Amino acid sequence: IDVLQDQKWERISWKKLRVGDIVRVKQDGSFPADLLFLTSTNQDGVCYIETANLDGETNLKIRKALEKTWDYVTPEKASEFEGEIQCEQPNNSLYTFTGNLIIQKQTLPLSPNQLLLRGCSLRNTEYIVGAVIFTGHETKVMMNSMSVPSKRSTLERKLDKLILTIFGALFCMCLLGAIGSGVFIDSKYYYLGLHVQSKLEAQFNPDNRLAVIFLTMFTLITLFSPIIPISLYVSVEMIKFIQSNQFINNDLHMYHTETNTPALARTSNLNEELGQVEYIFSDKTGTLTRNLMEFFKCSIGGEVYGTGITEIEMGVSKQNGIKVGEVQKPSNAVHEKGFNFDDARLMRGAWRNEPNPDM
Repeated sequence: IDVLQDQKWERISWKKLRVGDIVRVKQDGSFPADLLFLTSTNQDGVCYIETANLDGETNLKIRKALEKTWDYVTPEKASEFEGEIQCEQPNNSLYTFTGNLIIQKQTLPLSPNQLLLRGCSLRNTEYIVGAVIFTGHETKVMMNSMSVPSKRSTLERKLDKLILTIFGALFCMCLLGAIGSGVFIDSKYYYLGLHVQSKLEAQFNPDNRLAVIFLTMFTLITLFSPIIPISLYVSVEMIKFIQSNQFINNDLHMYHTETNTPALARTSNLNEELGQVEYIFSDKTGTLTRNLMEFFKCSIGGEVYGTGITEIEMGVSKQNGIKVGEVQKPSNAVHEKGFNFDDARLMRGAWRNEPNPDM
């Protein structure tokens, strides 16, 4: 980013920006921090920004600088800028901003119209000059960022809890066994050969019970470790992989004949969650409906052509209490995508025999 230093623009990396720096952002560049918009190369101190990274809207937004700061376009003029910005504490509200700019002993109110947020891009403007207000984690876009939700299934989370419970049980068993070994070890059990000069002497020396507890603990952990079902994870992953590759991908109920598209499982992480979906809430009606228009009937010279009953005709008949049956179409009727028209008076060149063939 270009930063004003000694009446000229110096290029530095974003991480070196400080609050109060005067920066220049060129066309199609991204704003490196939350900036107070001072001036632009456009007339009337106007610039156009794209906020697609913030709210997904691709239409350009207009931002207008305060009239008092329009002159600071060149580095010589910008270096003369002296003022004080009083504003709110960093927060995550993208559409509100309150503050004042004290310049030449005048207090001017600031609004979101003078704020250029990090994450936006400059469009249709050669360059703008701005003052850094918030940087890094204090920018509004960073304060809106949330931790990525876990994509792990209920079964995997339950497995983790079970393994941890088994680990806890294993530790308790080993601890009890080790303490018991330290308490009950005694030289009176001569038949165990505890005083025989061997490798066992150090581990089962009745005179050093703490060493007995400590060493027996490791022995018991080694002995009892097979109760932890490590292979269970492998088995579950294999089952999921086979389920997604063999069963989901080859499911005829999920095959779309019109486009010759079978189901394609891109991941097998959440297989067991699929059968538990009960409701889908969506405000995107366009993604859940389809608009298929068909050529069904037409009117030529005031005469209606085409067999069959439209939905409007069926609705009118229902309101008037008239029962309407479905019209059977001939077997040789032409039917292709978007064309469902059939009338013996017009089709297959028969229109020439009509009273008004020119029309």
